[in-house]
Amino acid sequence: MPRRDDTDPQAALARTLALLADYRPLADTAGPAAPGPTAQALATLVPAILHDIATAPPLPRAALRSLHHFACTGGTLISRCVAALPNVVLLSEIDPLSRMHLRRQGRPFFPTDIIVDLLLSPRGGDAGLIADVFAAGLEALIAGLALRGQHLVLRDHAHSHFCVESDPADRPTVRSMITDSTRLQGRGVHSVVTVRHPLDSFLSLENNRWNTFSPFTLAEYARRYAGFLDAHADLAIIKYEDFVTEPAATLARIAALLDLTFDPAALQLFVTMQLSGNSGRSGEQFALRPRREVRKTIQREMHDSADYRALCARLDYDPT
Repeated sequence: MPRRDDTDPQAALARTLALLADYRPLADTAGPAAPGPTAQALATLVPAILHDIATAPPLPRAALRSLHHFACTGGTLISRCVAALPNVVLLSEIDPLSRMHLRRQGRPFFPTDIIVDLLLSPRGGDAGLIADVFAAGLEALIAGLALRGQHLVLRDHAHSHFCVESDPADRPTVRSMITDSTRLQGRGVHSVVTVRHPLDSFLSLENNRWNTFSPFTLAEYARRYAGFLDAHADLAIIKYEDFVTEPAATLARIAALLDLTFDPAALQLFVTMQLSGNSGRSGEQFALRPRREVRKTIQREMHDSADYRALCARLDYDPT
């Protein structure tokens, strides 16, 4: 069977029309033949249709969309609203090079994930091979969804990359794996970074006990956050605070940046979208939350850390 591919709609339609070649109108047992095209009419019509298809300009390849943000920055709320936009299929917290889920004792059970088994294999592949497997899967997924009129959005798990013990510079980002892949060349890639005040997100990390980097200080967090921004410096930035203050206008902007159709109904439908990573305070309201208590040691860091103050200036946040 020919491979189904969103890049060749002419061939797909040609195969469909070919099925009509031997069509004959069925005779009604109680009367004359049912109305319908004759074989002779089809013999004239089908070649003309196929000619029009063959000479039509090719359709653009279906695009890929991606969202990038740190943990505890409101990314799940924003992602749920994006997932509720028309015809969106959103995959949550994706990073094929992550090892955070492999820290448990014993070999984990992931029967649907060939990348996990490759990572755990004693002769497992390097980052380049894993990235190629990842791109091949995305290629098939984008094409299959496009045939259904659906759009893939990939939500990155940046915490796996930038907030663990390893050096973030030692491996590619999820977005670079997408944009550098020869398999995905020719597809548009529309991406957005979302942020929250770094003090609020650091306090939430501390509250969740997600101290996955060392030293676990506000200054080190700010340094890693700046590295994340540097790696995505060409992307538009959306603030969580703007999203919860003006959700309709901000979601419309995100939809435009991702080349998706905006529908304000998504702001009601998002409650039906269940995603991983929902680590923040409970509730479905769009509202700014009061800041968590700031301990004296963190207050001193706020004052003393040049990295923290530079990050706030870069993102246009008041450091206090």
